[in-house]
Amino acid sequence: MDDQALCGRCYTPPTATCVRCGAERPCLYIDAGTPTCDACRHKLRPRETCSGCGREHYVSYRTPDGRGWCTLCGAKRRPCASCGKTVRINTRAPDGAGLCTTCWRSHPASKRACRACGEVTHLVAAGRCAPCAAHHQLHELLSTHSRVRPDVQPVLDALLRRDPQAMISWLSRRPQRATLLRALAAGHGPVGHQTLDQLGPAKIVNNLRTILMAGGALPPRDERLAALQRWIPTALARVQEAEARRVLHSFTTWHLMRRLRACSKRRPLTSMQVHQARAQVRHTVRLLNWLAEQGATLRACTQDHIDAWLDQRQTHTHVYTFVGWASTRGHTQLLRVPLPVPIIKADLLAADARWALVNRLLHDRGLSVRDRTAALLVLLFAQPLTRIVTLTTRDIRLDGPNLALQLGNVPAQMPPPLDAYLRELHDQAVQTGAPPEVRWLFPGRFPGQHISSDYLSHHLRKLGFPARIARSTALIELAGELPAVVVSRLLGLCQTTADTWQRIAAADDAVYATVLVHRQRGRRTP
Repeated sequence: MDDQALCGRCYTPPTATCVRCGAERPCLYIDAGTPTCDACRHKLRPRETCSGCGREHYVSYRTPDGRGWCTLCGAKRRPCASCGKTVRINTRAPDGAGLCTTCWRSHPASKRACRACGEVTHLVAAGRCAPCAAHHQLHELLSTHSRVRPDVQPVLDALLRRDPQAMISWLSRRPQRATLLRALAAGHGPVGHQTLDQLGPAKIVNNLRTILMAGGALPPRDERLAALQRWIPTALARVQEAEARRVLHSFTTWHLMRRLRACSKRRPLTSMQVHQARAQVRHTVRLLNWLAEQGATLRACTQDHIDAWLDQRQTHTHVYTFVGWASTRGHTQLLRVPLPVPIIKADLLAADARWALVNRLLHDRGLSVRDRTAALLVLLFAQPLTRIVTLTTRDIRLDGPNLALQLGNVPAQMPPPLDAYLRELHDQAVQTGAPPEVRWLFPGRFPGQHISSDYLSHHLRKLGFPARIARSTALIELAGELPAVVVSRLLGLCQTTADTWQRIAAADDAVYATVLVHRQRGRRTP
């Protein structure tokens, strides 16, 4: 390659279709007409009885007299000449001393001059350093006839903004990612959200989409809203009667999706909002098909039909909105769906159990700053996890030693040590260099994405922290101590919700006799 000698690690074979697995991968033996990828080539190694352990294995090493060794026996653990740890020795210094992987990376002999930029550093692939190797691989994938289309150039720029080593690993872990980039290079026109929607597989496409949005190649988009919008036509197609399908289409377009789009403009939709919307559509489809089976159209539907449906299935909350919407707009007779009276029977923490949790969060050094901050925001400020995971650096107000958090209309002053935890998360988010709107205090795996509220809830539950019960307890305590208008402005609650919790907090003590005490106490209230 360019008249330069390359080792097996730096040399990248040409891509071809493997004759054994059929995958499009870098292969050897292409000139012989039998291209074979590296994984299949290793499977062709002879199997012999290992002279070290006596078991039959693929032969990876041989002794000076020709006896076979398996991988584990051939790479026996030996003391590292530098750190002294007993590990598998994979490399040797120029003087012959065996070094572990960690010591080898810090040894001057492990660094070479990059063939592209000339910098002396650790080489990654084909004699190139990480930045040059990432640029070379991406340019090869996104170019046609050695030229990158102007419409694809923003995609290349966005991918190059990521850490080079992480990008090389990202490309090597899933071959479908390289195939997706080649498809974008071979396409026509600019690369937008609609272009990616037409490609697959979905997980690979969504992963690439998050990287492009974080890199500025694509505008931000609420993916939960987009997925729901793609799902609705499939759900509507299950309605048997044409007129009923037309009415349901109007309902989803002008009521359901319109309301969700307005919510999405303020902040991304939560998984619960999308789940409720899907449930409304699914149960409404079942109601309309049930009416067709009874020989009744939507316009001929009576209150007896609705009552019979609800008696069988108890789906009051899921069909309530559609039936009310259809009745007020003349698509049906005057119908009503009686909603069940809500019964307040939430689990609550006892006062000493709540403050015991707070004490653990303040003093348990085994908990991460992220876990402490999220749990304290729930326990002290009654914040839902769906709100906590969307906090960014723009929600923090720094005023010298003081720190306030914008939870509602008025910033709330944070007490120590919670202010120190938030300041640490703020500094970490600023160091990422991301745009201010995506500098999440609780970042997720993919660039530009925050952590999932479902994952955070599951993670805190494993640590012994019941988020839902803790939030209900905090709301009861705060609503009982502060006026409803103050609770609404400080915590970002709707005024109606704040009024409701204040009435609950001011209820008779008999209400609390039915409340369950935290399970850690090992007993329940009678």
